[in-house]
Amino acid sequence: MKKFVKSFLMAAAALMLFAGCSNLGNDATVSGDDGKVVLTIGIDGYNGPSGNVSRTVNPGTITSADFSKITIKGESESYDSFTEKTLEFKSDGTATIELTYDVWYLTLTAYTSDTTPVLQGRRRVDFRNGAPASNAPITFKLSAEGLETAGGVSLSGTFTDEDGLAESYAAALYDLYTNEIIIGTTGTSTLKTGTCTGDDKGKFSYTVSNVKPGRYNFRIYFKNHDGANIGTWGDIVVIAPGRTTTNEDTIALGDILMKKPSAPTALSAYYMNKSVTGNYYNALITWTRAELHNEEYFELTINDVTATTPVTYKIFTNTTDAETKKEIFFESASRVDGTLAAGSEYCIVKLPVGKKFEISIKAANFLGASDSKSRDSASVASTIELANGNAVGANTAYGTEAINLMKIAYDLNGGSLKLSASSGAITGTYNDFVIFKNADITLLTPAATGYPELTNGHHPWQSWKNAAGTAVTKVSEFGNVAVTANYNESSIINYEINDTYGELEDVTITTASGDDVVNSANTITSNGNLIITVNDEGVTHVKVTILYPRGEVSEEDDGNTVTFKKLNAIANGVYEVQVIATIPDANGVDKLYSFVCAITKNK
Repeated sequence: MKKFVKSFLMAAAALMLFAGCSNLGNDATVSGDDGKVVLTIGIDGYNGPSGNVSRTVNPGTITSADFSKITIKGESESYDSFTEKTLEFKSDGTATIELTYDVWYLTLTAYTSDTTPVLQGRRRVDFRNGAPASNAPITFKLSAEGLETAGGVSLSGTFTDEDGLAESYAAALYDLYTNEIIIGTTGTSTLKTGTCTGDDKGKFSYTVSNVKPGRYNFRIYFKNHDGANIGTWGDIVVIAPGRTTTNEDTIALGDILMKKPSAPTALSAYYMNKSVTGNYYNALITWTRAELHNEEYFELTINDVTATTPVTYKIFTNTTDAETKKEIFFESASRVDGTLAAGSEYCIVKLPVGKKFEISIKAANFLGASDSKSRDSASVASTIELANGNAVGANTAYGTEAINLMKIAYDLNGGSLKLSASSGAITGTYNDFVIFKNADITLLTPAATGYPELTNGHHPWQSWKNAAGTAVTKVSEFGNVAVTANYNESSIINYEINDTYGELEDVTITTASGDDVVNSANTITSNGNLIITVNDEGVTHVKVTILYPRGEVSEEDDGNTVTFKKLNAIANGVYEVQVIATIPDANGVDKLYSFVCAITKNK
């Protein structure tokens, strides 16, 4: 097997499997036992016991030399299985096992000690038709996913304390969302204390073990001789299964004592595409924390600026106060994802459709809050230019830009809408959600031919009308909008009879007084009857249907004549008439024949 010198990534480590059997390819091999295939296993970057290919991963550094053993276990679809066994790698970086000709589900696990699994991968392999040809790879992706092996953290650093203000410190891992101190797998708190005087002046260290894998907020508080907090620092740490997160270089916190945090920068907001549920949508809000990293939490203010005067919509912070509309973000019904805890740089909030919003953010610690930071022109511009739409649009009532999403409700008024040839038909109301950017929004325009297609029966769409009954083609002001479809009742779309119908040759449609109304200027009234007669030979049954914008009405009768009495069900206009007649063939099998025309009703 060719030796590779490549990165061994914890998140996507490659495992190359090769298999062979008699007469299946070059270099094929057969085991000593009948009915089994030899599976040759090699790890990309692993050269046996003397291997030394390394890659720094977060957390810690993993090399092939760190693995005390690599094991494999499997189950087949025929209920065969083998328990976890250690692979014996040769100097060329390969190991072999024997498997029956079956579909196998294999699990490979890498350990750093006999009881500490750190990476794992799973793969389905199919040997029912023999092994693949030589050099045809089967790839495993090794990762920490699914492993619950406890890990740890070991950090050390310095901070500026020329006046010797700090005497001690307390540090812990905190839950990213609830802000509660993490308890280790053995029931021990991750809160640790230390002193920072004498030789340890301006220094700190922190080590914990037996912590469940995951992402945590590490935060340290420095205290004076009275035990009062005088400085803090924090960041996000990741603990991987069986690994210890360490800092390669000393962490230099800088001048953090007696300092309020500085304001975050680059505050932006984005519409999360296709996130509308009911009358709410999701907005992704991002920011960049200040360089010192000395905040305890962030405070996000959302103002409703739909009207000229802004009003507070919600303030997400670390306390709850209904009067000032303050909410703890993690407990808020408006929270979708993310956190405002120290170290965070994003959150996702749920906002109502049809309102305009503006946001600002502060960083805070026990000494106070930073200045409030709003979205600046650079942030707004970059937000607007993002693909897939965004939640930023122009607002003439307040400032220059505002976060918004508005709904245009298209009442199809009994019609059927198809947006494309492959999409299904939409009936009732079609809701479209758009961002208002201080420019006209053109309403959906159904095509005369092609798509979007909007018809009612066989009457084509003509216009959209607002609540006042005025035809409109665009939206010029912000706000949720409702429009209703209007159809052209004087026009009928060409109707194609299905190939299963033949064509009738002699059909008359007259009023009771004998006026011919087929495709003519002669009109009918609600109080009159239509006489439909099919004069083709052999007719046994006739059904007549009149299509109108809100549906259809039908009458039928045996024989070749129908007297249509339901004209009062339809309003004045031009309508399509479909006549379907039954005529048996020479063998007595009923066949359907059709005739289509237009009539005019004006009284």
